[in-house]
Amino acid sequence: MLRIAVCDDEITFLDILYNIIENYLENKKLEYTIDIFLSGKEFISGKNDITKYDIVFLDVNMDEMDGIQTAEIFRISCPNTFLVFVTAFINYTLEGYKVEATRYILKDSCNLADNVYEALDVILSKMQQLSKYIEYEFNIGRRKLYPEDIIYIESSLHKLAFHVNKDCESIYNIYMKLDDVEKDLSDRCMCRIHKSFLVNMRYAIHIERYSLRLYEGIQLPVAQKRFTEAKICFSQVKGVI
Repeated sequence: MLRIAVCDDEITFLDILYNIIENYLENKKLEYTIDIFLSGKEFISGKNDITKYDIVFLDVNMDEMDGIQTAEIFRISCPNTFLVFVTAFINYTLEGYKVEATRYILKDSCNLADNVYEALDVILSKMQQLSKYIEYEFNIGRRKLYPEDIIYIESSLHKLAFHVNKDCESIYNIYMKLDDVEKDLSDRCMCRIHKSFLVNMRYAIHIERYSLRLYEGIQLPVAQKRFTEAKICFSQVKGVI
């Protein structure tokens, strides 16, 4: 089931965008739900579980709380959700990089439907790549883990601790070498920042010499010899230079 949210304070355009997305999903014969919101505040309100969405279409130019502000709050809880900005003005590129927008779509474009379809094509392709999982026999039993759910992996005394974001943060332990897990994980967002740490850069917020900050204040060391590689990975994943 694909769960999509569309947030725009222009009702007429909201209907147009909804119909375009619906037509695309019907043609693809996908199961889906589409929820609509008329403001950023309504979208991120406590009444709405924002973590359930796979894709969010978000208007940049909304009154009271614009799309950038909404996205910044949204990203705290939803680092992996695909975000598409819809705007009348293409002057928010840098801000979009900071919140990892997958695409910008112009409202007044004569190719609106084609642009929405292209964005959805790219997102579904990425989702398919992310669907590859690893499976190990942990201390709590055999578990399948998708790369996007792994926050980071820590090695200590020949044992690995998988910090996992699934429903709520959990830790799965296993006796294994970090080198072997690194080989198993082909996801480009996973980065070895230290001999003892393999990190999912989707959850990274800031990198500096020689530390990496993840969400909720998690601070991890970055080895000096791995700093350049870690910074490049951070930039590629987060879209910053």
